[in-house]
Amino acid sequence: METTKQIKERDFEATKIFNQNGDIIYYKDNKGIEYWNDYDGNGYLKHQKQNDFEMWRVCDENGNELHYKNSNGHEYWQEFDEDDNRIHYKDNKGNEQWARYDKEGNCIYYRSLN
Repeated sequence: METTKQIKERDFEATKIFNQNGDIIYYKDNKGIEYWNDYDGNGYLKHQKQNDFEMWRVCDENGNELHYKNSNGHEYWQEFDEDDNRIHYKDNKGNEQWARYDKEGNCIYYRSLN
């Protein structure tokens, strides 16, 4: 069941609509900001459309962002180890990074191509 909340403070007014998990699925205010959110089965934001901007993301079951893309042309991919440390990053602009971690989570190797 969706819930709607109206906010009115001085010269500011906004409407927020929440899904059954309490996540904002729609927002609009009198300053011109309006956006829609869509979530994956784990409750992580997977798509947002805001005015003339859109973004998409894919997350794993731990919430690590594996892929991100937006309507401005930025896109990247990431990989994580079993402890949720980012071990690889690559974007569409030619940037790439690798890292390795010890059992305590300390970075023991880092390499960047940018």
